Amino acid sequence: EAWLADRRREINNEDWTRPRTTKPLTFGEHAERWLTHRQLKPRTRYHYRQILDARILPTFGDVALKHVTADLIDDWHYRMGEATPTATAHAYGLLRTILGDAVQRRLIDFNPCQIRGAANTKRVKQITPATLAELEALTKAMPERYRLMILLASWCGLRFGEITELRRHDFDVINGVVKIRRAV
Repeated sequence: EAWLADRRREINNEDWTRPRTTKPLTFGEHAERWLTHRQLKPRTRYHYRQILDARILPTFGDVALKHVTADLIDDWHYRMGEATPTATAHAYGLLRTILGDAVQRRLIDFNPCQIRGAANTKRVKQITPATLAELEALTKAMPERYRLMILLASWCGLRFGEITELRRHDFDVINGVVKIRRAV
């Protein structure tokens, strides 16, 4: 009677969920469904597929979604080591995103990815910008038709693909504005 009373209370509070009669959904099944139904560019889909196959599914693929715990994720993250920090951060970020989707779909109650800063990395190689003298020497050494490209890249922070797609009507000389509308 107490068990029935608890179920009745859950129903009244709209907390009750239908018991599953089939086998529990695994992380791998949910990840495949997540990747299939996502609108992604081909390169992004390929990148996610590589991460899933190489780093995530070998550990979590056959684990029931509700059994993916913070401790299991901590152990997995620790075992990946520090040799490839960017790849490790990308894998953790993808895992966190997929589990976040499971929370939204009410497949699990909370996201067990709780490692602070695990999806962020520091640059392995520090980039030092060119000095004014180096920038001037570089600009003078370039053929004249490429000099503006060097200056736009250095002073405006434009990428190569953005610079190569600029047209004359993208420049507003009166107001000093460059409009970035396309990129390669």
